[in-house]
Amino acid sequence: MARVAIVDLLFRWPPDGGARVDVKEIGARLARHHDVRLFVPRHWMRIGRGRVQCDVGFQVEPVELPAFGFNVASTVGVIEQHVSAFRPDRVWIADGLHLKPHLTLSLARYRPIVRLYAYEMLCARRYGVLFRKGARCEGIDRLDGKNETWKLCRACALADCRMLRSPSIVHELLSARAWGLAHRQAIVQGLAAASTVIVYNEEARRRVLPFNQNTRVVPSGVDTSRYARVPPLASESAPSPVVLLAPGRLGDPVKGGAVLLEACDRLWARRTDFRLLLTMRRPWLRPYAEGLGWLDADALLAAYARCDVCVVPAIWPEPFGIVAVEAMAAGRPVVASAVGGLASTVVDGETGLLVPPGDPAALAAALERLLDDRALAARLGASGRDRARWYNWDTIYEREYAKLLG
Repeated sequence: MARVAIVDLLFRWPPDGGARVDVKEIGARLARHHDVRLFVPRHWMRIGRGRVQCDVGFQVEPVELPAFGFNVASTVGVIEQHVSAFRPDRVWIADGLHLKPHLTLSLARYRPIVRLYAYEMLCARRYGVLFRKGARCEGIDRLDGKNETWKLCRACALADCRMLRSPSIVHELLSARAWGLAHRQAIVQGLAAASTVIVYNEEARRRVLPFNQNTRVVPSGVDTSRYARVPPLASESAPSPVVLLAPGRLGDPVKGGAVLLEACDRLWARRTDFRLLLTMRRPWLRPYAEGLGWLDADALLAAYARCDVCVVPAIWPEPFGIVAVEAMAAGRPVVASAVGGLASTVVDGETGLLVPPGDPAALAAALERLLDDRALAARLGASGRDRARWYNWDTIYEREYAKLLG
């Protein structure tokens, strides 16, 4: 039995995102065979992280951060002390923001495994979105060493410091001084210090490979048994209207909400046999749109059962796209942007339809194709359910993590 330390700078439960679910599911499976302890910082500012309100299947050790004096030593240093006292055989550095490379360096003697859940060490903005001024940040690589690139990334980091409302991101940005050239050097050194870097998609792998040759793509997972309860789509014509579901934070510009609305507006101008469900409290005013608000796991499962097609219109290179895999597990066809992880999770013409990101005409055409062809929608949904088994948590654990952390 090995002693496995998981360090996650943002963990909380109930979760606020897929990265938290990823850590919980893999950590719980590791704990069946090993002594697992999760270290997560907690702070008086009530920034959310470190708040664990129920059993997650393994021991959680909150690390109290100092009230003031945010810097690398006062944050990463105290976490490193707690981890070292545990005397781990393996260290897995899970989610984090600007402090993540410094944490990796502080634990370098353990040759940690580092997981990137988005592009958080590869992009200075927010959670690492590779997106600025309303478009993808094309042709810019934060780690290329060019002075011009550093200036652009520095501007993004400083803009986040002024504008962000997320205390977690601001806290890490200020502590790590993420706008400085020394921070870029810490990222490069941190990536090199990892025994393995795990990413969600090939774009992230391509960016990390120059700094760590042991970089591998490992997907997230779903509990396929939950979604198996959703009845399959019927292949015959269904009564109108056809229900489209767009799960996720569509109010965030990178998620492509504006593109989806324009596509649906085009459809609505010539046909009114569909409805669009949005997981938002305040949906955009459209006759075809219904806001469901934030949904917990059970309510989201019911929404998948209610819908006929799932839409994921992301503009940014979505790292993985868990909602697409959830929809596939529920037997629903997916119309998604051919970008980031979505380009590999959704198989075009087999489990769904892929369209160019930011193209409302192509999105409208793909949706209309499924509105008109119920048999195609049912076939894509059934194929998606078969493919989703590849993303089952037990399968992901046995195929990837049991070897890395066992």
